[in-house]
Amino acid sequence: MILCKLLIFIIIRSVILENNSNRMFPHVFLRRILFIYQQEMYMTDKMLSYAFSQRVFSSPEILNSLDWTKKVKVFFWGTLLVSALSFVSFEISVFHQSSWGLFIIMTLFFVLLHYLLLPLYLIMVKVLFDPIDIYLKKQIVQKAKKKLQGFSDLIIIGVAGSYGKTTVKDLLCHVLSKKYKVIKTELSKNTPLGIAEAIDKITTDHQIFIVEMGEMYQGDVLEIAEFVNPKYGIITGINEQHLERFQTFDNIIATINELSAFVPDSGCMWGNGDCESTTQSLPQFSSAPISFFSNTSIDSQQYLQTGKQKIVYKGHVIQSLFIADYYPSLVDVSFQIGKFFEMKELDIIEALESFEAVDRRMNPQYFKDINTLVIDDTYNGNMDGVKHAIQTLLRFPQRKVYVTAGLKELGAKEESSHVQLGKWLAESVDEVWLVEKSVTPFIMKGLISKGFNTKNIKIFETQLEIDVFCEEKRFEKNHVYLFQNRWSDNYF
Repeated sequence: MILCKLLIFIIIRSVILENNSNRMFPHVFLRRILFIYQQEMYMTDKMLSYAFSQRVFSSPEILNSLDWTKKVKVFFWGTLLVSALSFVSFEISVFHQSSWGLFIIMTLFFVLLHYLLLPLYLIMVKVLFDPIDIYLKKQIVQKAKKKLQGFSDLIIIGVAGSYGKTTVKDLLCHVLSKKYKVIKTELSKNTPLGIAEAIDKITTDHQIFIVEMGEMYQGDVLEIAEFVNPKYGIITGINEQHLERFQTFDNIIATINELSAFVPDSGCMWGNGDCESTTQSLPQFSSAPISFFSNTSIDSQQYLQTGKQKIVYKGHVIQSLFIADYYPSLVDVSFQIGKFFEMKELDIIEALESFEAVDRRMNPQYFKDINTLVIDDTYNGNMDGVKHAIQTLLRFPQRKVYVTAGLKELGAKEESSHVQLGKWLAESVDEVWLVEKSVTPFIMKGLISKGFNTKNIKIFETQLEIDVFCEEKRFEKNHVYLFQNRWSDNYF
């Protein structure tokens, strides 16, 4: 009797799972919601809104790889363990039911209910693990801080801003490395834990440490500044990025300028002179000497059809693989900081010419046989970056195709910003490819308001369709494709 019931239980569970594809298997479903949880900095409300939406089952793929950190592994295996225990408890209770009908109904109910319970199991594991996680993080950061304090001669440069932090950090590391032993925070790891990871690699040979400072909430930049104690700082620009989290633009300005207020009088601040919010706010917060860098600092700028550009900066000719429209401002800040640290101009130029764009930030790929350029700017997700990307696109003579899913975390400015994006595109490109998202109608509204031909608008249901197009390299002759921003499944 028990064996028969066990067999029925397995059959029911298998049929339900098989009919709903592999995305319904518990471990796959758990990986999906864990990915969103990680993307959203473990904000439970965001994870739950995704987990209980139709999108969690209808979306064909996880767009980005889950980063299997120790914390994620604890959450994954802990949740599966709780899930397994619940199954065992169920089996013990239902196998003793005398009624076959009741047994089958309860089995169906529990298998379906199981997916509603998985996110709750995950929250349960998180609540149990949080005190340990907080303690361990605090210990790691304190250990890193103590180690950093032992390098009294180490020059520390902080980089903060709504956009461009990783590019500026990587470029300056590349430039300054021509003379100094430089270490930087890796990739876009700009939280205290990510910074502690970089500090662990610092040795007595290092002379300069460049720290990217992330901001998700008020006080984040100050926390990092107190952690690493930078003498010098750079504000790359300030805009409405993460407005949904900060609520007001003033909060964003104040948070980013926590770096400006922290840098001592004996240090120095550099700011983006092309960003009005930076030029206005930086002097209000900083008591250190201030210098601004700008796109207007160059003598000339020429784009080459192959995806390169030639800059003339104060008589120096620089041919670069970095094609972004804002590259002149990067040349300017590189020269300013390089000369501040007594570098030779020829070394700065050599570094600038050999620097390649950071991954997914205006990365060009030229297909010579069809005279087509493909630009990957899928990490960029803010209005200033988008505006510069469109300006870059205008520099090339080929037919222009702009591909985007839109921007995210714009809060109250979501509609107006996307309408404006549509208007910019209508005046600048030949074709617009959109991924079906909640902001798509706003972009369409802006395009149509400027008389853009709707026959030149293509809407894809999923990001996967575009990925397949790129993988198969179905690019047309004499085109420039710009792929802008990419949404993970938590944004729809």
